[in-house]
Amino acid sequence: MSRPISITIRLPVETHKTQNGMIAACQSLDISCTGDSLSEALDNLAGLLKHHVEACFERGRFDQLFHCNGYAALEEYTGTRDGRFLDIELKLGPLQHARAAPEQPRSFPSSLLSTWMT
Repeated sequence: MSRPISITIRLPVETHKTQNGMIAACQSLDISCTGDSLSEALDNLAGLLKHHVEACFERGRFDQLFHCNGYAALEEYTGTRDGRFLDIELKLGPLQHARAAPEQPRSFPSSLLSTWMT
């Protein structure tokens, strides 16, 4: 039996105070959330990022999540980690039922893809 696995994605986050509360933003994926406090804004952003990452994985578009935002795989990470980050965990478990072979990825016009990703 397969054991569950977990993938953690470390995403940079910026926060800004407004007159009505806080904004937490992950500019790398162009996603932001608000909250009455810093903690609430970060919790809201973490929940939205987790949902977005899981949805992309389930739809077979996990690579597009990053590629469409200008990212590609690096051989090794050489940057510094001096900012604020959120760790988004994607948990994967064995499929409960046998499934047919996955469909081949379809190509979409870039205009449709950018609309879907926003």
